[in-house]
Amino acid sequence: MPEITIIMPTLNVAKYIESCLRSVINQSFDNLEVLIIDAGSTDGTLEILQKYAKRDKRINLLHSERRSYGYQINMGIRLAKGRFVGVVETDDYIERDMYEFLYKAIISGDYDYVKGTAQTFREIGSDIVVTTEITCTPNGQTELNPCEHPELFVTDRFLWLGLYKAEFIKKIELNETPGAAYQDIGFIYQTLHKASKALYLDRTVYHYRQDNQNASGYNSRAFHYLYDEYRKLLGGSDSEEWLQAIYRKLAEQSLGRFHNMALSGCFWSEYEEETAVIRKWLLEAVEKGYLTEEGLGAYNWKLLLAWKEEPNGAYSQCQKAYAKKMEKLTNCFSQIGERRLLIFGAGKYGKFFHALCENRYPEKTTGYCDNNQELWKSKIQGKKVYAPAEAVRLFPEAAFVITISKEAEQAEGQLLELGIEKSRIVCFRPDMDYLLLNTKY
Repeated sequence: MPEITIIMPTLNVAKYIESCLRSVINQSFDNLEVLIIDAGSTDGTLEILQKYAKRDKRINLLHSERRSYGYQINMGIRLAKGRFVGVVETDDYIERDMYEFLYKAIISGDYDYVKGTAQTFREIGSDIVVTTEITCTPNGQTELNPCEHPELFVTDRFLWLGLYKAEFIKKIELNETPGAAYQDIGFIYQTLHKASKALYLDRTVYHYRQDNQNASGYNSRAFHYLYDEYRKLLGGSDSEEWLQAIYRKLAEQSLGRFHNMALSGCFWSEYEEETAVIRKWLLEAVEKGYLTEEGLGAYNWKLLLAWKEEPNGAYSQCQKAYAKKMEKLTNCFSQIGERRLLIFGAGKYGKFFHALCENRYPEKTTGYCDNNQELWKSKIQGKKVYAPAEAVRLFPEAAFVITISKEAEQAEGQLLELGIEKSRIVCFRPDMDYLLLNTKY
């Protein structure tokens, strides 16, 4: 019998499935059952899966009669033979020792589940991978009784970060709505309520793709799915602390969709009725004191108040904000013109600008320049880092974009002294908004 069952729901992920599946079957812990549940892929995914299933007897390829993430996960949980169960989404990939690490942790303390942390990633071109960190708790490694910590419902957002006791996870059932969007909300809620002992670990085990435009956050049916999940939760009898957490998570997820909506260029009117109900829920939560500026944060509170003023108020506010960001980027690229460019500053802003540039103008960036001698001759995101004087000597006709937040004036003066005309120097610190990497501008 396998110790661990890994459930992998698939539907038209041919672009990503091989790297994902390789990260699973090459785990350092190999006493695995891999349950792949395909919901009728038509893009070549199924043929790839069949090829791997012939090679590896641990893979059990099954077919779902319904295109529902919840149905697929429920099917996998029901059929799992392992003592412990994990889930991997098939456009992501995992660390080679993820399940060895989590297995050692879960058997060490008789936990209902254990979880690590994740890193989001966006692949841009062949050399750029933009990442951010995801943690479930603010205090690193934590052992607790989840039901006593409703704040976890806000911060612990992903079922795939964990390894669960089979006898525990078989008590949980996901909502089987069509598609693959937000069914994990109900799963997390049930997990936190039913577990008596859990362990959160401060180590990255999972890599979560954020450049898949078919992901749930970019789906125009988002408010419909959110409505369907939360109407079940809000019909319960939770304590005031739990209601605060539920409303805060609903507010954050709903308001977040307006950013995606604004970037899509149109208001998602397909499910206006459900959107109106969610708006009503949240405004009632404000009146009852479940939602406050302190709990939600100043930015989201301002967005919620705009939604309160009018049904498309939050959308309009996001649309205006992104229009300004796009205008800044467009003006920057207009100043650069047809020239090759070098990025002055190899820190986070420089690397982010490189990603933004690559997103629109592949291979336009020639390299970086920086006054940090330790970086000279190294490569960042596939591009060499030069001393400013060497960059000017090698690329005398290039444009230089200064992205450093401090000492930008000194950097400009340095370039002028080296002979670069002012017209070829652009001072630009990009907004660190990762959604900009998922759109064209």
